[in-house]
Amino acid sequence: MNFTFRICVLSAFITAGISLKCTKCVDYQGKLCTGEVITCNQTNDVCISSFVQNEIDTANPASALHLQGKDNQTPIPSVLVRECGSPSDCEEVIILRTPYNRLVISNKCCTSDLCNPGIPPSIPEGSWNGRSCPGCLSVTSNVCAVTETVSCRGTENYCFSFSLNPQISKKEDTLSMSGCTTVSACGYVYGANTVMCSSTSISTRDPSNILTSGSSHLHLTMLSFTVPLIRKLLY
Repeated sequence: MNFTFRICVLSAFITAGISLKCTKCVDYQGKLCTGEVITCNQTNDVCISSFVQNEIDTANPASALHLQGKDNQTPIPSVLVRECGSPSDCEEVIILRTPYNRLVISNKCCTSDLCNPGIPPSIPEGSWNGRSCPGCLSVTSNVCAVTETVSCRGTENYCFSFSLNPQISKKEDTLSMSGCTTVSACGYVYGANTVMCSSTSISTRDPSNILTSGSSHLHLTMLSFTVPLIRKLLY
């Protein structure tokens, strides 16, 4: 095989490797959807389905009322997002627990043109792991005026806090939340806003234990949707 031919063959494989085509769509009922065809790049070279669950704490009577947005709308229970993704995200699970709800993001992937990963499996509730965190949730303000103690469960080994910066975010983007989370969320950056995590429990909270890069490997393309989705789910 001469050199020129080998280069041509190699180029063909490289081109094929970066030209995976996937479906891009969002379904606000958490069902499989169809939409436009997009071409993936070198880092986002799998087709991914991301399932976002919004589980309201029905044991807390204040939850449903607190999570009602304008016009007393009922919060959306789940959203499915399909698009290109990174292989490192395929088994990633993110949990954000506030005093009023548990937000769960899980993923499922496939690797052929226009393949259908299906709907990722639901993540079952874990048992209390002995950790507690200060928690709050506001979809109408960038600052939480009141916090409540949240009992962490399963792999939620970190306390987190996240607020949109009103000086940087759009005026209508209001969100502030804190509580328990998995390490996969720590250090996630949305614009100029970062998910801050602490590795200590509420009773021994120490600023020196703040974790801002616990998952620097994280490359969830769908997380660019996460904050808008949270606001859509809750408001």
